[in-house]
Amino acid sequence: MYHAINICGWLPSSQVLCVELFKTHRCCAQQESKLTLLSGFPCLDNSTSRLESTSTSAPAVACTMANVYTQLLPPPKARWGVADIPDLTGKVMIVTGGNAGIGRETVKALLLHNAKVYMASRNEEKALAAITQLERETGRRAIFLKLDLANLSSVKAAAQEFMSKETKLHVLFNNGGVTYPPRGTIDSGWI
Repeated sequence: MYHAINICGWLPSSQVLCVELFKTHRCCAQQESKLTLLSGFPCLDNSTSRLESTSTSAPAVACTMANVYTQLLPPPKARWGVADIPDLTGKVMIVTGGNAGIGRETVKALLLHNAKVYMASRNEEKALAAITQLERETGRRAIFLKLDLANLSSVKAAAQEFMSKETKLHVLFNNGGVTYPPRGTIDSGWI
């Protein structure tokens, strides 16, 4: 059985590996499900946590080649930009991780179009600095919402705080996160 999914990762040689097809099958000896990468590259055997090599599959090679080809081309010209955002007066938005990077630019674009924006962030000092800077740039002020996505009690507290101030949420931008977090457990015991 084939599952169409798109996974991009980095090989040790810094070459991009994009894979679109995985095959799910049963291990004969252990009768455990495992995912096999169908491109000839090593893959992780979920039942033993070791790398094993797989045979090359024509559809997988075609998908990999198509991905490499499309990555070599320049991206298409954007058809829609910040200037195309309609007036957002009366709309309430939350942007997680809005104090830096893409989240900060999202908050800025929303403020420029008159949205009421809550910047949800775990670091109050960094968030307030970003809010002050954005106010200078846009003339509008975002609202800080304390939120640590790795702490479920913090998530609940942030939701309760938001609901005490607002009756509606029009858009939630789930931007916050960590690319490569250290392995461990969060406060509630989840991995």
